Amino acid sequence: MDHMSNFDSSSSYVLEAHEAMRTYKFMTSERLGASYNFEERETSSCVCQFKYKTLRLKMVVFSSHYKLMTSERLGASYNPEERETTSSVLKFYEDFNYKTNPCLVFEELAIDLLMFTEFVVGSGLHLYDIRLIAQQVLVGLDFLHSNGIVHKDIKPNNIMLVDWSSLKVKLIDMGFTEEIGSMSNFYPNPLIFIPPEGIMRDKPDASLDMWCLGITLIYFYLKYFLFDYGTRDKTLAAIVKMLGEPHCSKTFSSWKNVIKKYDPVLKLQSLDDLLEIRPATQDPAEREDLLSFIDFLKQMIVPTPQERITSAAALKHNFITMDHLAVPSERLCKLAQPRPPAPGWQPGRPLPTPVSSSM
Repeated sequence: MDHMSNFDSSSSYVLEAHEAMRTYKFMTSERLGASYNFEERETSSCVCQFKYKTLRLKMVVFSSHYKLMTSERLGASYNPEERETTSSVLKFYEDFNYKTNPCLVFEELAIDLLMFTEFVVGSGLHLYDIRLIAQQVLVGLDFLHSNGIVHKDIKPNNIMLVDWSSLKVKLIDMGFTEEIGSMSNFYPNPLIFIPPEGIMRDKPDASLDMWCLGITLIYFYLKYFLFDYGTRDKTLAAIVKMLGEPHCSKTFSSWKNVIKKYDPVLKLQSLDDLLEIRPATQDPAEREDLLSFIDFLKQMIVPTPQERITSAAALKHNFITMDHLAVPSERLCKLAQPRPPAPGWQPGRPLPTPVSSSM
């Protein structure tokens, strides 16, 4: 299906509040403007009048090379019945054109985890919270990878809380997904998430999702980004200084001459430094859990793509299964509780945008 066949890119349309769409099937609850920069696609809540359910609608303007990956690629990989079982991936309902504007309809979610960590929690997350998040994201990634699809844009703001009652999360933003067998060397992620092969423009594979997830999980623990150096040269220099040189790269020899003039100040000398970031715990089980988390990260944040753990194997790691805890402590076994809102803020009220040139 060609979603651009009747779309005039020079047109501009503003969707007004309460405007009925598609023979009254959807009614918007707020004003929605079309965006012509697909990195700033605007969304609106809308009510499906047949199901009386609030959904999330995106009105998008695609570039001539931009494909509707969600319906054309994910939709071809699994049927509607299977969508109900893929609980870790954003549920996509349908796409349609409204007055020549392509529209996508998704389920409504609560808040992304960048906003949640920055403004609701205000500090790094507990390990048992990180475990819950990691397990769900890995289920989503394993589903994508097993269907021959790579996400390519894993980061905290592409993982969202489903609601405010638990830490149930879903992967969102499938706009840059690609088939693993025909991946381009285009990386949509900000530089702070890009793996060495992305910086060097080597041919990528599905392991890039695991690198990005590892960087994301470290952010949840530290509440800052591990490789935030501003330029490709400095970022690669920091990665090599901390983690060593990537093997099997055809281009690293030339990059080696470029980065040798940099000596970046590392935020961590090694991942083992995570043992010293927070006050030492008196609970042996919690220390064992932190050691397992560090080992988990060491298998994801690996400079050589071929040496990274896969999503399927990561789901069997001790940090996820908790098999390393012979007698888990009461704190580690308890279910993660929802965080209270930040002072003066209530769910549904707009949150400020994080100030970061890298994002």
